[in-house]
This record gives sequence, C-alpha cells and structure tokens, in this order.
Amino acid sequence: GSSVATGRLNKMLKLIQGRMERFAESWKPTQETTPMPFEDENEGWGVCTLRARKRLGRTQFMQFDFDLPKPEYTVPLDLGQKLSLCCLDDDGNVARGSFFPF
Repeated sequence: GSSVATGRLNKMLKLIQGRMERFAESWKPTQETTPMPFEDENEGWGVCTLRARKRLGRTQFMQFDFDLPKPEYTVPLDLGQKLSLCCLDDDGNVARGSFFPF
C-alpha cells in the first residue's frame, strides 16, 4: 500500500540527495594536500581526533569522521588497504580496530 510507496519514495530521495552531494563535491576547488607523517617517536603511528559519528541509514554500519593534526594532511591509502586505529576507552584501556575505508 501507501507505506511501500512512501518507503520507495524515501529511498529515491536519498539516492538523489547522495548523487547531488557527490556532484557538488566534484566542483569544490581542490586544496593542496600533504601526506601525513608517521613519526618514529610514535612507533609509526599518526594522531587523529574523532570529530563525529553517525549511523548509516537503518543499517548496523557507522560512519566515523576524524580530523588530522593539520587540515592539509591526508592519509594516502591504496584501494583495499586496511587502516588500523587505536584509542583509549572511558576506562583508559586501549581499543584497536582495523577498517577498510571507503
């Protein structure tokens, strides 16, 4: 019935919104970027700060956004390269996870 049509319309609107955002993103001026250094004194680790997290739709997946120490820094990864992150939880314990960014 109408709930199926409403669901389809919502999915179509989200798809259109995503395509419009990607199109707008392609017209933004590109800024100079610098690969982020991974220093020996940090045992090869870089530092970043969690800026935001949000659930992706009604899925179990989460999007995490991080800020690097300088705005021009990038983390140049090859397609399919895994990224490992470590952090301290609320009790000061180290938590670690590996992810494939998209």
